[in-house]
This record gives sequence, C-alpha cells and structure tokens, in this order.
Amino acid sequence: MRRMPVDSRSAIKVLSARWRAYSVVRRSATVLVMSDEVDQDEVAWAQAVLVKSRASAAEMVQAYRILAAWKPQVYGLRLAGQLHKRSWNVRTGRMALLEEAVTVGRSSPLTSARDVRRYVEVLDSYQSALYEAGRRAEGFDVCAELGRLARRADDGSLPGLAVWARCLAESGRHAEAADACAELMVQQRPADGSTWSGQLWGIIRFVAQAHAAGRFEQAHAVLADAIEVDREFVDRGEGQERVLVHLLVYQAWMLRADGCGQAAAEVERDALAVLGSIVRAGGERKVWSGYQSSLWSTLLAASSVTSERDSEGPLPAFGWSITDWSPDLRETYSAETAAIAGSAAALTSQPELALMRRELAVRTAVRDEWRSGTRWAQRCASVFDESVVSARRCHDSGDPAGAALLAQALTDRAGLAAADSRFEAANDDLTEALRTRTEQL
Repeated sequence: MRRMPVDSRSAIKVLSARWRAYSVVRRSATVLVMSDEVDQDEVAWAQAVLVKSRASAAEMVQAYRILAAWKPQVYGLRLAGQLHKRSWNVRTGRMALLEEAVTVGRSSPLTSARDVRRYVEVLDSYQSALYEAGRRAEGFDVCAELGRLARRADDGSLPGLAVWARCLAESGRHAEAADACAELMVQQRPADGSTWSGQLWGIIRFVAQAHAAGRFEQAHAVLADAIEVDREFVDRGEGQERVLVHLLVYQAWMLRADGCGQAAAEVERDALAVLGSIVRAGGERKVWSGYQSSLWSTLLAASSVTSERDSEGPLPAFGWSITDWSPDLRETYSAETAAIAGSAAALTSQPELALMRRELAVRTAVRDEWRSGTRWAQRCASVFDESVVSARRCHDSGDPAGAALLAQALTDRAGLAAADSRFEAANDDLTEALRTRTEQL
C-alpha cells in the first residue's frame, strides 16, 4: 500500500483532534456557507481527508463542503457528487442531502460533458425522491430541467430526455411525450443497426404515446415497421420468437381499438403461426434472459389504457416498464390491486365483472413481474384463469359483449403462457380467441 507523506499524516492527526472539538459546535449545520474568508486549518484538514485511506462518508462530505466554500468552481460539483453518493446510504435525511446537492450543482459551472453528466445523475435521483414523496409539481420541474440538459448531449447518452418524456406521459401530455420519444429514438439509433432490443423499447414508448395522442396512422406505421425489423432478426436467429408474438398481439389490439377488426384478425393469425412454429420446434431456437417478460407486461399494460384513462389524476406512463414509472404511481398502481379485487367481488353484472377481472389480471401481472422474481407468472396465473372464467360465463349467457370479452381474456392468458415459455398452452388459448372473434365478425 502506498505510504502517505509525513506531512499529510501529521495534518490528519492534528486536525482530526481539532475537528472533533470544532464539530461539536457545528454539528447541526448541513451546508457550509460559502465565503471568501475560509479557515485555512479547515482547508488543510479537508485536503488531508481526501488522501486518507479510510475516510468515512460523513468526513468526505464535510471535507468537500469546506473545499467547495474555498474553491466552488473546482469543488462544487465534486461536493454535489459526494452528497448524492451519501444519500444512498442513509436511513434518514436523504431528501435534505439531495436538495443540498442540487443547490450546489445549480450554482456550479457545467463546463464539460462530464460536469453535465454528474449533475444529471444528481437531478435524476432528486426527481425520483420528489415523486416518491408525493411532491409531483416539484418533480415535474426537475424533469423539465433534466430534459433541457439532455439536449446538450446529441448522442442520447444522458437519461434526462427519457425521464422528461415519461413525466409528460404521466401528466397526460401525450403528444409532447411522443415528440420527446421520437427525438430520443433519433439520438440513440446506432449507425450499424445493432442493439435492437434497446431500440425496441424506445419504439414502444413512442407508439404508445403517439396512439394516446390520437396520431393513429403514425403509431400504426411505426409499429408495423418495428415488427418487420424484429421478424428479420428472428429469421436470422438473432431475435426471440416470443417477442415477435407479443408485438403482433399488441398490434392486433391497437388495430381493433381503432375499428380495424379484419386487419387485427389477420395479425392474430400471423401471431398464431409464429406460436405454432415454436411448438413444432419444441421451443425457441435461442432464449435471451430478462427483457422479454418485462416487454410483455409493458405491452399488456399499454393495451388496458381505455379503462385506466377513465380515472382522475396522473396516469402511469404506458409504454414504459413499471420499473421506469415514477415511484408514487408505481406504488399506487400496485396498491390499488386489492381494492379492485374487492370491487369485483361485489359486482353482479357479468360484462362489468369480466371487465373488472381483466383489469385485475393486468395489474397483477404488471405488479408481480416487477416484484416477484422468477416465479411471477405462476403466482399470477390464477387471476388470468378467473378472468377467462368470468368472460366465458358472459359469453355463454348470450350477452352481446361476451365474445369480445372472452377473446380478450384468452389472448391475455396466451400472452402470460408465452412469457412463461408454456407455448402449447399459449397456442391453445390464442387459437380459441381467434375462433371466438371470427364467430363475432
């Protein structure tokens, strides 16, 4: 281990004792007031702390507070970074640390891409903490600041623009959210056509927001192009077949929502053909871990927006994975699941019950895929079974809405089965769903 210079070790030994006595008086202070008159003993102590091999997090923060007061242009953003780092490791007072970090960051010059990135990281944590605390108006303003900063990097490498787009989506400003998503897609598109899965997430966000904004032709065209690109990846053995199935099912939902029932049926037959090929092959040719289940739950949530938009207040950012929603909406969406289950138990109207059971199934899948680890599909299977049972009763009773409700419930359950690699079950459910829809036409 590198030996510390004698003068540094001496400075630490002498100044640590002095600092212990000094800190008794200063313990309640959280921010050192910047001044031209800075105690040079404090500066020497702070500089010694920076070369100390085992300085505590609290010591590092206080050292940078002193140095930032001494030379703010040099140490301001470093202090903001230390406060941000410290905020992740405290049980209480996280918000105060982040507020201090943002205050320091806003008063510091951002003279390089590294400076911008460091400040963006602080702001990103701050907006999340504000939303978690229910301070949505302040969070919105911070997200707007993030969006402005992100445009200073033309390669899409900063997270701010995606956060700003999500914030706009949650606020119901879907057209602006779609524009931000489109801007981000252009920034992040690799010249060599690689990293398709990353591009696909951006496309889904754009499509969901463009569709919500009433830009139907644009949403349909972009999604259709994305599906054909994904099909090419699958044909080359570089993509996952179930992802293509999920995209086709979502496309069919969107077409049907816009009154294009015949076109939707053709797309569903395409999805069924892909599923059939998986079953005949005994499974997928290659399996990538991780994102395919999140992709399905994200598309499932986006296909439930008709009922969700009837509610008042901010909305989840449909098109984003639940992990990327603001913390308060994520928790509310999950917590409301129990209330929906209670409401369903009190319903007597079969169509209303089927609709409620479908909403419960969707929310359960989205929540459990986020929270429940590898066995999430098994844990939420029963609510999809109940959704199918309720819809089937409505259908068998002769209710005019029954066929559509049953087909949707079966399609949802097919998606769950495919996400869980139960392709034969998915094929059976989607086959029945298509047959039921055909009877309706």
